[in-house]
Amino acid sequence: MSKFFSILCLSISLFSLFAFWSCGHKSAAALPPGFKNDLQMDFIRINPGEFLMGSKESPSYISKLYGGDSVWFKNEFPSHQVKITEAFMISKYEVTYDQFASFVKAKNYLTEAEKKNKIMCWNGNVREEKSGLSWKNPGYKLEGNYPVVCVTWKDAMSFVEWLNASAPGPPLGYTYDLPTEAEWEYCCRAGSSDIFFWGSNENDAKLYCNLADSSGAKAHGWKDHFMYNDNYSESAPIGSFKPNKWGIYDMIGNVYEWTKDSGTNDDTFYYTNPEEDPCNTTSDNRHMLKGGSWHSNQRGARPSKRKAYSTELAADNIGFRLVIRKI
Repeated sequence: MSKFFSILCLSISLFSLFAFWSCGHKSAAALPPGFKNDLQMDFIRINPGEFLMGSKESPSYISKLYGGDSVWFKNEFPSHQVKITEAFMISKYEVTYDQFASFVKAKNYLTEAEKKNKIMCWNGNVREEKSGLSWKNPGYKLEGNYPVVCVTWKDAMSFVEWLNASAPGPPLGYTYDLPTEAEWEYCCRAGSSDIFFWGSNENDAKLYCNLADSSGAKAHGWKDHFMYNDNYSESAPIGSFKPNKWGIYDMIGNVYEWTKDSGTNDDTFYYTNPEEDPCNTTSDNRHMLKGGSWHSNQRGARPSKRKAYSTELAADNIGFRLVIRKI
């Protein structure tokens, strides 16, 4: 009887575990083509797929084309095949000043830059720390529909945590988060394997991106820039330029965007990362920035360009966008 009872209990436990897993597994709703939350953040569904991540061009070739030390581009190699195995959603636009202000008001939140009373900004020659500036006033014109800047990785994650705790939340079974670097580059390329997501002609950037142009060079003294005027010497309102082929705006230019990936031990990870859904979770000391900004020239306008910076960095050209992925 004791043996029978033990087997019965084990069977019931296994059945309960299966039922629990099944319910949890089925709880994730199918992602709709689009989704808009209460902050008017627009998300678009991205289907699973494969792409070549990283740069096909050698560091020396990039340096020859666009200047800069070839060492700067070594972390984009080797290019490698990556699979995104689950559908997810990405915000069509970067998080705006007004959306971030809603979070600050609701949580009485003080950003890291406000606590330190300084950010990194351009002084006409190099980037340096400057006091008295923050997301509220980065030193240039900023309005409600402009991308928020001067936010650290920790600030961005605090926004994510608040949004996940707010009602109504994302679709059932999903969560807000920063994109992984692989998700970000997959969305930026939108099926393209060219040096730029729009093709190989660098001057077509004026249709799609707010980058370092002649107006910015005049205002800030840049030496390397695109030889056209996009009418914005700093950041631009979200959606001011054409989207990429998947309908996502400002993936290149406007502001750099924080990703989920750590930049710690990156050399090892990037060379050996798993083919499916890679994400470097080594530590939270440094994290990857992608996408270039209004201060970026041709080197920074490439989808493969990547930079690892301290999670405490706040700068006048760094913001973020979100994804919605399965829990």
